[in-house]
Amino acid sequence: MKAKRGIINIAIFSILIALTSSCAHHVVIQQPPPPPVVVAPVAPYPGAVWIASEWRWDQKSRVYVKVPGYWSRPPRTQYHWTPGHWNRQRSGYVWIHGNWRR
Repeated sequence: MKAKRGIINIAIFSILIALTSSCAHHVVIQQPPPPPVVVAPVAPYPGAVWIASEWRWDQKSRVYVKVPGYWSRPPRTQYHWTPGHWNRQRSGYVWIHGNWRR
């Protein structure tokens, strides 16, 4: 029962990330945070892809907050996950969300 609840929570979280990433705000900061040390847990099922933690702009506190990593199933075969990254611009850095690519 716990495993089923965990899978449901991951699915809901994945949907929320997909919905919020399509409305992403590009907020510029002067210096990106240091890269996190990422240790993915054991895959919960065959074909699972680890989506490492990402950054989300929190409008209320006006800072980037770290969203924890999670396991996901690719939306289609032959898709791979391209991780998010900090993109340097003239005025500072902007977080570019990760996404599925063919």
